[in-house]
Amino acid sequence: MIVLFSSRTFSQNSFMTIQQPTCNVCNGIATANPPSFLTPPLQFQWTILAPAEYYRTDTGSTFQNLCYGLSFRLDITDANGDVWSDTDGYTIEQIDDIHSVVVVDESCSGCCDGFAYYYHPNDTSLTFIWSPNGETNDTINNLCSGTYSVCIFYPKGNDTCSYCTGYTVNHSVGIDENFAANIFTLYPNPALDQISIATQDINAIQKISVYDLTGRLVK
Repeated sequence: MIVLFSSRTFSQNSFMTIQQPTCNVCNGIATANPPSFLTPPLQFQWTILAPAEYYRTDTGSTFQNLCYGLSFRLDITDANGDVWSDTDGYTIEQIDDIHSVVVVDESCSGCCDGFAYYYHPNDTSLTFIWSPNGETNDTINNLCSGTYSVCIFYPKGNDTCSYCTGYTVNHSVGIDENFAANIFTLYPNPALDQISIATQDINAIQKISVYDLTGRLVK
């Protein structure tokens, strides 16, 4: 943490104390701990930095009604006009890696072999509810293309908090539309390093492009 005081720079780690919010309630409180070298009376300026839709300011020695996920900063001006600034800001984190939902798309439209999992190394305290079928493990399989959601439950003190987020399963770009038209057949699919393409009318094919599961052009 870097603190600016007039033209001088100081190191200051305990510029405020934080009372964490309880589960899903915006009741967190930040209390200023101004450096002793500032000359009273002091003026406080709290500012929410993100998310933008929660922007507000306050001028008291405490900043209340704080939610998980908010980033904010504190500026203090003393009687001499010197300004002490929390230049980096502070973020009230919800849980570590809350957005680490990993999605693997289905291999073709209608194959319904996509899956998703939540990456949480060495954390056995989390529980889950996945749509569309209410799966409660950290992984859900046999997903078709579509948009789904997962709710993650985690302990915090004597409470159990939750966080819900959406995720989307797509299907790989490519040739499934041509199967229905019986233009050609590709095998094996999926393949590791070699595929075969068979067609009854070679003149019907002008160009073939091969993409992997991520949509990257292979050949």
